[in-house]
Parts: sequence; structure tokens; C-alpha cells
Amino acid sequence: MPITETKDLYENAPHNGKRFTENGKTFYWNFSNVKPGTRLKGKNKAWVTLGPVQRIDEAELRVHPMFPGSLPVTMFQINVPGFYYEIDHDVVAVENKKIPEGTITKWRDDAPISGEQQTILAWNSKSVEEYEAMKQALLTSV
Repeated sequence: MPITETKDLYENAPHNGKRFTENGKTFYWNFSNVKPGTRLKGKNKAWVTLGPVQRIDEAELRVHPMFPGSLPVTMFQINVPGFYYEIDHDVVAVENKKIPEGTITKWRDDAPISGEQQTILAWNSKSVEEYEAMKQALLTSV
């Protein structure tokens, strides 16, 4: 069976769908067809891991609580240290364009702190409280 290359859907999109700056504002194009002026504002959740995954095994065999009457098994617990954090987003559709692959929309990013900056803050934090404090400090300096 021959290996086939997948076509880059963003080949004909301006800036290949990557973020770019015009007059000090950040923009990007993606596949959508929304009315210019449409604003999407909200929060996304993400997880940052603070250390290696830990497996904690119980010493004694026991019957699994969800399967009464089954053979005893070794129970274990998986612990993934880390925390959920929120990434604020605020974008406005400013233009639509037709390309051979479909309709694309140009979005202006109005968030005072980019999603990338918020993610870097989270990766450099040890707790959600520290992340929120660092984010608030950055917001007040913008």
C-alpha cells in the first residue's frame, strides 16, 4: 500500500493559518464562516502536570467493588500531580474569504494576554493560586 501525503488545508490560507501582527494587533485565519463582528469570548480549561505519574498499589488482593463475586485482584490508584487552569480568550471575526479548500475567517485576538503566555505562566507555577496571581500581576502591567 503506497504512502500518501496529506494535503495542507492551510496551503492557500493567508499566513498558513498562523498568527500574525497588523498595526500592533494579533490576527489569524481559520476555517469557519461566521458573520464579521461575531465575538467569541470565554475560558478554556487546561491541565498542567507537576511531576511524574504515580502508581500506588494495594498490598492485599480484594474483590473489585464494581464486580462482586469476581476473582480478587490487586487494586491500584493512579495519581497525576498537577492542576487545571483557565485560559481566557477573546476574538472577533473581521473578514471572510473563500479559498479552494472552503471558507476561512480572519480573527482579531483581543485578549490582553495570549493563550500562549497564559500557558507559559501555568507551566511555571506550582499551583492554580500561584498561576492566577501571576496572571493577575501580568494583567495589571499590560
